[in-house]
Amino acid sequence: MNPEKQRIAIAEACGWKRYNQEGLDAYHPENPNARFPDYLNDLNAMHEAEKILWPSYSTEYENLIYDIVSCVSTNKTEWLYITATAAIRAAAFLQILNLWEEDS
Repeated sequence: MNPEKQRIAIAEACGWKRYNQEGLDAYHPENPNARFPDYLNDLNAMHEAEKILWPSYSTEYENLIYDIVSCVSTNKTEWLYITATAAIRAAAFLQILNLWEEDS
């Protein structure tokens, strides 16, 4: 799933609406002046997105992040979850909500 598709899917899951298919003209109903977040590079944006997972998906999400980070790190401590990048969190977020699409 390319980065822009990931960004749009997360935004829509968080309540953003699109004016066009590319997602470049977007707004959030609670704050029409807000800018479209860069979820894959901004931990603050992912922190806000993660709030919609709690409490229903919180344990499943945490376990998935741990599994993803464990594959790319030799450090098997509790720090794996804390040090997950925004991009890793974005991928896990989309997978938990069944929004992840494989590229063809």
